[in-house]
Amino acid sequence: MIRSLNKGLVVLILFNFVLMTGKAAAETRKQTLRSTASLEQTLSNLSAMIDPDMPNPLLYPEPEFTWGNQNTVFWNVDSIQALADSMNVTLIAFEIEAQFGTTILWGFVDANIDSALFHSLPEGVAIDYRLRYYAQTVTGQFRMSDWSPSERSIQDQEPPQLKSWEIPDLQQTQSLDWITGNILWSHVMASDSIYGKVMQIALHEESEGQSQTTFYDIETPSIAVDTLVPYPLFTPPNTVLNLSVWVIDVAGKASTDTLHQSLFWWPYDEDQAQIICYPNPFCPTQGEISVIKVNAPLVSKARVFDPFGNLVIVLEKQASQLFFEWNGLNQNGNPVARGGYVLVIDGQEDLYCKIAVY
Repeated sequence: MIRSLNKGLVVLILFNFVLMTGKAAAETRKQTLRSTASLEQTLSNLSAMIDPDMPNPLLYPEPEFTWGNQNTVFWNVDSIQALADSMNVTLIAFEIEAQFGTTILWGFVDANIDSALFHSLPEGVAIDYRLRYYAQTVTGQFRMSDWSPSERSIQDQEPPQLKSWEIPDLQQTQSLDWITGNILWSHVMASDSIYGKVMQIALHEESEGQSQTTFYDIETPSIAVDTLVPYPLFTPPNTVLNLSVWVIDVAGKASTDTLHQSLFWWPYDEDQAQIICYPNPFCPTQGEISVIKVNAPLVSKARVFDPFGNLVIVLEKQASQLFFEWNGLNQNGNPVARGGYVLVIDGQEDLYCKIAVY
């Protein structure tokens, strides 16, 4: 975390290590070196070296939560260097602190460094970071700024968990699942540790010619999330697509469990014919099943005929169901030959569709 400095600053480092903010700070820093009488005399004058004319530095803002047990804090070296130049002093070092409870982790970094990495930070504890800098005048005297305002962050060492993902309107078939319309509602349940909060839901859509990830911000990040998310599908209708979902916490860590779902979507009834078959053509030898969606009430039976008008199979479903399924087998359970077939709704000869088997 800390770099060594030139010898010209070593004595000053030891002075400040003892001085800081009195006995309590020395105990917090667990100081083990004891000063000689002559060094104590020097230390008594060191506080005068804080130059009120030297502007305080600023750390870049810290997120509310930081992932893991490490954290890198940053500052703008160029702006601080510009301040030193304007005061005709040479910037020589930065001192950086991380304080939690009665513990202070601290150290010095060179003047050209813009960050410091702290290791082995505790989880779930507010950690305050602050910075100051040291400079040397043309006469060789040391000057130091006051501390920057503190920046605070909490370490989160556990990723969020995606508990469940459901699509309430999903229609499930033996081969492919589907929904009506291109707005997919997702019911997501997720949680994080007591030291974190779920911040985002991510949905990734993948299909031929389409790859899209959409992030949904949780209005109020929380340890537990139970919400419905509307997602507009980008894939055209009657085209297989794959969806993946995961969650992200406020520390920026994604859940390790990602859930997946393959489906396609039909247009709304008013936008389509009364009967549609998908996929069409389909290949039963590859395990495909044709889904026949019927937009007619109280339909429970359909018949499949070959090109010569011979009955191949009778398909049945509950009248409340929206679709038939055909696996490419005939009434005897044998695979049909490749070619074209006609599915006719029983009792409604004008309601039919052509199905190709390959």
